Amino acid sequence: MGVGEDGQEVVLAFPLLRAGALESLSPVEREVVSLLVAGHSVPEVARARGRSRHTIDNQVRTIYAKLGITCRQELVRAALG
Repeated sequence: MGVGEDGQEVVLAFPLLRAGALESLSPVEREVVSLLVAGHSVPEVARARGRSRHTIDNQVRTIYAKLGITCRQELVRAALG
């Protein structure tokens, strides 16, 4: 859960990820992937995780590098296959 811009509590959904697709990622990175694949923006992920947007941007760059991808569409394909 997180807090939306209006101060209301926000519940985020996590899609089921393809088994083994993201085994090279840390548990935190897999959580970030789940949120992104579910369609949440980087600022929403940052709020939900209690981190700065800068931290999430860095994590996304690391995730993309580990998976050899360059965009969210490729991330969705890798995660949901």
